[in-house]
Amino acid sequence: MNDQTNPGAGLHPWLMVGLGSPHGSDRLGWDLVQLLQETRPEAWTIRMARVPTDVLDWLEGCQRLHLVDACPMFEQLGRVHRLLWPDAQILRNRTTTSHDYDVPQVLQLAQSLGQMPPEVVIWAIEVEASTRLDPTPDWMLAAARMITSTEFCDKAV
Repeated sequence: MNDQTNPGAGLHPWLMVGLGSPHGSDRLGWDLVQLLQETRPEAWTIRMARVPTDVLDWLEGCQRLHLVDACPMFEQLGRVHRLLWPDAQILRNRTTTSHDYDVPQVLQLAQSLGQMPPEVVIWAIEVEASTRLDPTPDWMLAAARMITSTEFCDKAV
């Protein structure tokens, strides 16, 4: 998809990317970053990607990379997991993905290429597979508030 909601060339030191597709619960990453677009500080660039490999094109000059994606429901619909790379749980809990390369593979590639930003956070939000999302369910709003309060309040420039 390679959509960028903050147009313009140049470096984006603080980058948040919603991963997903237009199908069912897989669009969660896109929907969440669109919600966050309204409350983000100017220092943050928000982008949307259909596949994790798109992120590799945006890493030049990036100091903080945050990826927002749906993950299978293990415990509770809408539960938010904040994982710092490298975290063994990211590799241990790999699941089937709708992407050619999954997030851990892309991050490992970025590391091998010397493109890994100093801070990488993965926001994984539990969803039921193949479920159609309501326009903005309460749990999605709660996830957006959690990300906003955790990342935007104390790190706004």
